[in-house]
Amino acid sequence: MSSVLIGASSASQLQDNLGAADVKLTADDLAQLDAATKPTSPYPNWFTDRVADGKVYAALGLSLATPPVR
Repeated sequence: MSSVLIGASSASQLQDNLGAADVKLTADDLAQLDAATKPTSPYPNWFTDRVADGKVYAALGLSLATPPVR
């Protein structure tokens, strides 16, 4: 869910804020925004991936989200 907060202190500022609703994003713009705001794994998933035994995961054919520390 998204929302817009309008806190204009002048009529021209209000017009600028309302004009932002007419912005059209390209597929490339959306892809870049999606990549920049990709959610991270919640704890303990990120921690488990980080300390997991990479050799065991590789032997099982599983991929890790991040390279293991050890």
